[in-house]
Amino acid sequence: MKVRRSLVPVLGIVACVAGNPMAVVAHHSFSNYDMKTDTTLTGTVERFEWTNPHTYLYLNVSNPDGGTREWAVEFAAIGHLLRMGITKETFEPGDRVTVVGHLARNGSNSMTFSSITKANGKTFGSGPAASPAASQP
Repeated sequence: MKVRRSLVPVLGIVACVAGNPMAVVAHHSFSNYDMKTDTTLTGTVERFEWTNPHTYLYLNVSNPDGGTREWAVEFAAIGHLLRMGITKETFEPGDRVTVVGHLARNGSNSMTFSSITKANGKTFGSGPAASPAASQP
């Protein structure tokens, strides 16, 4: 009897996956970002949200008119960041960083993370190295 009850949830999950296998990988899709174009932002860390399934770094980025805009940078899961050497203490409010990533297709102030360079030159990530000549939106 106990075996039969424990199989019910498992069979339900199997049925859902069999009916729509893309549902399992859909969460990890980057289709909402322009993955063909690298964009570079330089700004000051506002906060770093150390959460699963994705972490977020919020930056204050200067506008050409002298104001600032907050940008959200989406990172991978905590386990992935730890393997890259990023911890919840790596980025503190006030830190100056340069991020290379991919802008959101919907025009919001958000992007994915490819690489990030701290003011001391330490770079994390697998994307192109941040360069002073790179563009900012």
